[in-house]
Parts: sequence; structure tokens; C-alpha cells
Amino acid sequence: MSYATTLLQQCETLQRRLVDVWKESGTAGADENMPFAEWVAMQMAAIQQEILPEQSKRREVRVTYFPRITEDQVTDDGDNPLCESSTKRGNLSTTYDAPDTYVTADELIDLDDLETFCEDNGTYFMSRLAALLDVLERKIATQWSTEAVLLAGTWGDLGVTGQLFPPGNAAGDVNANDEYVWQTRVGGSSLTPAPVLPEAWWDLRFAMNKMGNNQPAMFGGSEAYRYFGATQVGCCGDRGIDLRAALEAYGYAYAYDKRLADALASENKFMSFEPNSVVPLWHVKGRWKDGVPAPYTNNGGFTGMIVNTRRFGIPVDVIINQPCGTEVTLAVSVATKLISLPTDQFLTNDVYSGKTGVNKVLITNP
Repeated sequence: MSYATTLLQQCETLQRRLVDVWKESGTAGADENMPFAEWVAMQMAAIQQEILPEQSKRREVRVTYFPRITEDQVTDDGDNPLCESSTKRGNLSTTYDAPDTYVTADELIDLDDLETFCEDNGTYFMSRLAALLDVLERKIATQWSTEAVLLAGTWGDLGVTGQLFPPGNAAGDVNANDEYVWQTRVGGSSLTPAPVLPEAWWDLRFAMNKMGNNQPAMFGGSEAYRYFGATQVGCCGDRGIDLRAALEAYGYAYAYDKRLADALASENKFMSFEPNSVVPLWHVKGRWKDGVPAPYTNNGGFTGMIVNTRRFGIPVDVIINQPCGTEVTLAVSVATKLISLPTDQFLTNDVYSGKTGVNKVLITNP
């Protein structure tokens, strides 16, 4: 037997701590794959300090931009030199609010339980904090997937001259749900499943090039995962580091993401994202005490701090409270939301009208 000498409590012999075995590389189930959320977290640094300053005070941020000038505004047989212009071009703006809906994970710890825990109290609290941060990240990943679907833009204005894609449900069309229809398998085959179309990727790549998406990161259902895996084209990173490597090698990458597939309600759908097309905003309250003279706690029983999550690196409020001396409340909270590029950065008569850098794809095979 082994003994925790500081508490004089008899403990069972420990061969290995479960948390150590569970987190070892190669241990099945140790880390749940969240490739889309991990990719989103990579985009956070681009505007984080601009949107939410270091002191984390909630404030509105207004982004100004000039819409793209359309070709019909270019004069044929114009004057050169043109000494005086009568054309005025204004700028547009979009306002983003800091998120104010918090996700929270919490746990009540009975101090009597600490007496039967065979390791030091710090290890116990850190293990419970790690568990809460883990589930909070999984909740955020689900939230971001749901929000991403709502941020999808168009494949261009189907009502203007020179439209990029015809409207319809055939391969190469864009359907009424703003989904590019993509065929990945040979039609009329007697084999089950039908052989993949090697050229299908180039059809999709050409469609993305026409939309100006030259470095797409794609996430979604299993049908596209099987296609990209069979053709070995930028596939199939399930974790952020693999996605980065695929993007560097091919200029594009695909990863299966269960949460995004669930949000799309189909294994035959996926989404394509341009770099920095979606960015997460966050807000915490932990810095409320900045500049407030101590003591500011509730009889010494309340402690608030900010920690960063392990995978996403998002700041999170951590509250430890002992209101009556026999129990401790441990809670973690953060408010986040995804934002996308403004939908009106391209005018209504522009072939890119409605483009946000976020697109949906539907796989339809005969």
C-alpha cells in the first residue's frame, strides 16, 4: 500500500494516474477532434486587439470600407487627361458589438472530499479546473459551428450579367440555398460506391478561384472526407497542425468536423473559408478589479482570475468562491461569437455581391 503522509489517509496503490495515461499521445479518446474551431482560433490574433483592447472593456467597433468599383462605372472613350471628376464615392461601415452571452461550466467541491483525495489539494483543484476548461472549449466549438453556418455568403450575384454560376441543382450550379453543387463520383457506374472523379477537385477549385478564394480551408461532412482522402488532395488533417501543413503544401486543406456536419445537418455538405473570413470575438469580466484598491474580495472567500484555454488560447474568467467555509464553487465563463466580413462590401450589381469569404458546398452524386 501507499500513504499520503501529509493527511495520514490510507490510499490504494496507484500504478499510473488515469489523467496521465489518458493524455498520452496515441491514447484513443484523449482529445476530441475540433479542427474547425482550432482553425478559427488561429484567426483570432488578426483583429483581437483592435476589436477588444487589452483592458477588455466592452465597446462597439466600427469598421469602414469602400465597396469595389464595378466595371460599368468605367467610361468608354473617356477623356485623357481628365482634369475634373464629378464622381463621388462614399465609404460604408459595419458595427460589431462585443459578445455578452456567456457560456459557463461550474462545479461544487465539498472540502470533506479533499481529505480523501490522496494527492495534494493543488493537484485536485487544477485537475477540476482543467476538466471545466475542456468542456468549455467543446461547448465553444459547437457554438462556433452553429454560428459559422449563419455567416455563409453567396457564390456571387446570380442576377447580374456575366454571372459566375448558373442557378439550379445540377453539378456546377448554385442552388436556392447558396450551395455550390458538386459531383464527386462517376455517374452510371455498376460499382458501389461508384469510383471517384479525379477531375472533380479541379471543378471545385475552379469554382473557388472564380470567387477569389485561393487558399480555402474546408470543413464538414464525411462524404467530402472520403473523396479528398481517396484522391490525397490536401487531405485530411483532423488537427490544426495538419491543416496548416496541408495549406502550406497544397494551398488548401479539408478536415472532417462532426460539429460542423451536425450544424449543416448533412454528411454531404461542407463549408469553405478564406483566411480571416471569420474571426472570434471574446469578452471576460476578470479585469473588473484593475485599479480597485484591495481588499475587494468577499471576506477573503472570493477569488477571480483570467486563464487561457489550452487549445484555443481564449481568455476565460475563473471564479473560486468559498461562501460559507465548507464548500467551494469553481466556475469558468467566457462570452464569444464569430463575426464575418461585411455582406455589402460588394455592390448589388457586382458579380461578387453577397460574398463573405464563407461558402457552402453540397455533394450530389447520380
